[in-house]
Amino acid sequence: ALEHRQGVVLVGDALTGKTAMLDTLAAAVRAHSQDGMKCVLQRLNPKALRAREILGWSEDGTGTWHDGVLAAFWRRARAEERTTRTWLCLDGPIDQRWVETLSGALDTGGSLTLSSEGMPPAAGLRVVLEVDSMGGMAPTVAARVGVVWVSSADLPWRSFAGG
Repeated sequence: ALEHRQGVVLVGDALTGKTAMLDTLAAAVRAHSQDGMKCVLQRLNPKALRAREILGWSEDGTGTWHDGVLAAFWRRARAEERTTRTWLCLDGPIDQRWVETLSGALDTGGSLTLSSEGMPPAAGLRVVLEVDSMGGMAPTVAARVGVVWVSSADLPWRSFAGG
């Protein structure tokens, strides 16, 4: 799904192996890269930040724009696009405030629009949403991403406890 879509959603309960699956895929891409490109997996817990810290904000009075963490990752990926595949993983519940902003960026050829600036994604940039539910996601966003369902029946938590 990461080869064909700008965004992918890994959906499943906690302890189903979503993080391990993504880490293993990134390690495999690094180990078998035939084009010499690095693969960098950037993780962000969106629940740990306020929406303005994720996306960015305009300063009251002056209107000066300040990038949030997502915009900073996006710009870094653009600067390194010739040498690096960047996978930006938002690991946590979906919030309407930031997922709608990502909607246009998840389209093939789309851009991340913050303030009045549209930032096209880097060639190797992919957005991965690692969630337990797609409940907060608008249908327009869901239609733009690949979805990988990870069932708790495939890797029950008891396998971690040796039972």
